[in-house]
Amino acid sequence: MEVIQNNNEFEYVVAIGASTGGKDTVCKLLKNIPKNFSPIVVAQHMPPEYISSYVRHLKKFTGHDVIESKDGDELCRGRIIIATADHQMRLMRSGDRLYLSCVEEGPYKGDCPSIDILFESVARVMGDKGIGVLLTGNGVDGVKGLLEMKRSNGFTICQDQSSSVVYNLPRAAFEEGAAAKQLNLKNIPDEIINRICKNEYNLHKKYIFYKGVPKGRYAEYI
Repeated sequence: MEVIQNNNEFEYVVAIGASTGGKDTVCKLLKNIPKNFSPIVVAQHMPPEYISSYVRHLKKFTGHDVIESKDGDELCRGRIIIATADHQMRLMRSGDRLYLSCVEEGPYKGDCPSIDILFESVARVMGDKGIGVLLTGNGVDGVKGLLEMKRSNGFTICQDQSSSVVYNLPRAAFEEGAAAKQLNLKNIPDEIINRICKNEYNLHKKYIFYKGVPKGRYAEYI
C-alpha cells in the first residue's frame, strides 16, 4: 500500500508482542498495515542470532522500513522497530521526542526481549495513545504489560484461538481481562487502522486516503 502524502507527525504508538509462532504471524499483520503509518515497536521472542535475518525478511515481505533496535532510536512515522534479543527495549519521552532505551540487563522473568517491559513503558509514556497487540505464543510474558496498557486507557487486542499457532499466551491475556478485543489475525490490521485513523480524523478534521485501502477504512490525517 502507498500513502499519497508524507507526514512525520503522529499521535499513536503501536506495540506488538509475540512468542511461539510469532515469526510468520507478525509478518502477516505488518504486511496489511499501510506505508507511512504510526510507528510500531515489536518484541518477538527469538534467539539473538536470528534477529538480523528476521528483520531482512520483514523488510522484503512487507515493504516497510524495518530496523533492529538500538539505544536512542527515535520513533517516526512509517518505521517499525524490532527489539533485539540482547537487551530490554523501553519507550521513553523527552519533550516531544519519543525514543527507545535499549539496556543490556539480561532476561526479565526468563525473557529477553520482554514483552511486559515494552508494553509497560508504552502504557507509561503513551497512555490512551498506545495500542497493544498480543499475538500467538506460550507463557505469560506480555499479559501484565497489556493489562497496564488497558488500565492506562490504551486500546488492547489479543489474537483469537482459531488464528493462533499457540493460543496459551493470548488466552491468558483474554482471561486476565487485559484485552479489550479478541480478534482473528486477519481482522487485527483493520482494527488498528480504523482505531487510529478515526481518532486522528476526529482531532484534525483533515485527512488523506491510502492508495489500495478498501472502502470503509478510515484515512489518515494531514
